[in-house]
Amino acid sequence: MKNGAQIQIEPSAFEWYGWYKSSMPVWLKPNFLKRSGFSINIDHKPLVGVKDLNLDETVGEYYSRCHRLADAILKAHDDDGDILIVAHAGSLDTFTRQLLGKSPRNSQDMHNILSSFTYCCMCCVSQDPVTSKWNLQKPPIPPINGFDWKVLQ
Repeated sequence: MKNGAQIQIEPSAFEWYGWYKSSMPVWLKPNFLKRSGFSINIDHKPLVGVKDLNLDETVGEYYSRCHRLADAILKAHDDDGDILIVAHAGSLDTFTRQLLGKSPRNSQDMHNILSSFTYCCMCCVSQDPVTSKWNLQKPPIPPINGFDWKVLQ
């Protein structure tokens, strides 16, 4: 990347593991991605290792996992400016819901909202410097495929 930023792979940013009952997904290795030209921090140690992930997690545990990761990322980069988290589909909700002061969705509500997430959808949250409260903001890039970020409110 031109600004020197590097991708840090976090397996716990993956979607709900409850959909993978038979085995843990297989990911491309950071060294392979680096050799393929991606700006990967191969020295990064994930906050949660693959061996600590649970295929039997509940939807509530999925929300908690993503919130813990978002919280850890925010604490680790407290004064670093903007942070971009790239994840999959419903992770937009699971990473932001508790930051916004809302309770995790139950299984039925999570499944109902999943159809709202189109390809390459994005949401943006910002923290009020006075109150420290997190708020959804209009994303700086328009949706490619009709995603309405307000569904996360």
